[in-house]
Amino acid sequence: MRNNDNPLVILAHVPHPAVFDGFIPAARAKGYQVIVLTDHYDRTSENIRDNAEAQVWPCDVFNPLAVIACLGEHATVPAAIFSNSDHLQTSAALAASWFRLPTKD
Repeated sequence: MRNNDNPLVILAHVPHPAVFDGFIPAARAKGYQVIVLTDHYDRTSENIRDNAEAQVWPCDVFNPLAVIACLGEHATVPAAIFSNSDHLQTSAALAASWFRLPTKD
């Protein structure tokens, strides 16, 4: 069963205010742990205020198999996987499907 004990996973390529000032605070306000998977680890980490706000993990976010593998290596079952990037919608949808989560058609 998925609930707030399962993290919200955000796929991010380029650091964007919508992620750091919008999605992360909103998810935290709802009680979710947030994990940001990114292929720009250093740049993304600089935008996270502290680890209580979100964890940042390096990952080839354009490859859904890499996303699934990264989450598996950390024994993580997400509550949701999404991205605000149009370029990452396919990767997010395929990875979400693997975990039997809702996806974008």
